[in-house]
Amino acid sequence: MNIKGNHIIYNGKLLLASEITTPDPSLYAVIYEVFRIENYKPLFIHDHLVRMFNSLQKAVTKVSFSKDDIINDIDNLISNENIKDGNIKISCFSTKNTVETLLIHYIPTFYPSDEMYNNGVSTILLHAERENPNIKIDNTSTRKKAIDILNNSHHYEALLVNHDDLITEGSKSNIFFIHGDHIYTSPEHFILPGIMRSKVIDCILKEDIELRFECLNINQLQHIDAAFITGTSPRILPISQIDNFKLDVNNKLLRLLMKDLAELIR
Repeated sequence: MNIKGNHIIYNGKLLLASEITTPDPSLYAVIYEVFRIENYKPLFIHDHLVRMFNSLQKAVTKVSFSKDDIINDIDNLISNENIKDGNIKISCFSTKNTVETLLIHYIPTFYPSDEMYNNGVSTILLHAERENPNIKIDNTSTRKKAIDILNNSHHYEALLVNHDDLITEGSKSNIFFIHGDHIYTSPEHFILPGIMRSKVIDCILKEDIELRFECLNINQLQHIDAAFITGTSPRILPISQIDNFKLDVNNKLLRLLMKDLAELIR
């Protein structure tokens, strides 16, 4: 397990990471959340916990801890590890009946560089579908397939394409497309609705930009002006290329939303 720092919250107790043996993830459904810490504060933590508990309600029959319990555990970890900035992961090792082990720990983090925000990133299409897109489950076969492809390429993200040739989401992100003065993003039943995605949607509505909840077919890529992905670590990250399709990373709507989101976070 990828742990940064000395401590881990294990079923509500602060322990040294070196003292515990983590469960075998292959034996469980691992429902998880990753969120950012900024200036010692967990960013949008209530939104993350609402999503996590919604996932748990769909996967297990009993949960023995509350949102307040998790928030207290997070505060305990931040204090003991002196985490000013970074990412924390919550992992619920679950069976059909209950969450058997709850882990909360600091994780190594990669944030995009200024160059990536300025020049955009390259992405690749991957024909794959997640079995339960509305539940945030770790180590799915689709995620592993995407990791293998990305590790052996120069691409930042793999965009998932379903059996109808519709682009639904990234392997670790949500996606938005810009065409003229319209923005497109996938309907929620196709995807895991990201917390940062919801904040971007708030920014789009605040600017009175027309937003269409539609998946794009891969044949429509030739008509797209710009695109970007959203996620906990990248926030809004421009896409410079999807397969062989080049996109405008300086699109005015894209840059406006990047500015609006930064202001919202501040």
